[in-house]
Amino acid sequence: MTVPFESPLVANAVGNDMDALAFLRGIASVMHTWDDLIDKDREIEDEEINAAFWFALVELPTNPFYAANAEMLRPIVVQSIVNWRAATAMERAATCEQYNDLKITFIIRSTYIDLVVMAACILGGPDWAAKVAPDLRRWAHSEGFKGYLDALAAEKEARELG
Repeated sequence: MTVPFESPLVANAVGNDMDALAFLRGIASVMHTWDDLIDKDREIEDEEINAAFWFALVELPTNPFYAANAEMLRPIVVQSIVNWRAATAMERAATCEQYNDLKITFIIRSTYIDLVVMAACILGGPDWAAKVAPDLRRWAHSEGFKGYLDALAAEKEARELG
């Protein structure tokens, strides 16, 4: 698995703040592991599951960036989880073939990028966040809509076979 948020764009957005980067990488890893457990589209190693739970239960609460900014970050974590769950439900619904639903799910399943934008805002101010946000969003959706649809089809097939 690639390390989530391992990008020069992300590092630049947060001014290479090591605590912010550790928070972003850790929370993204937890979310990706959670997604893989639900989607069942790839084999997940025990160590990956252990690392995700360790981060969520031990490291996250003590991460200095998160601890100092939890009131601003926690609602975005909540919204990211709710959006991801909504996207998963929409993808699996009988109406999943509806093009508009798929366009919605393509975007909302990855709203965790808002955590990077908020971290940029916390560390560099709202003008900085607005400046880096377009490139961050392009990066977060770089697979493109076709790539998303292909991955969704492969995930559905893996669930049906498994």
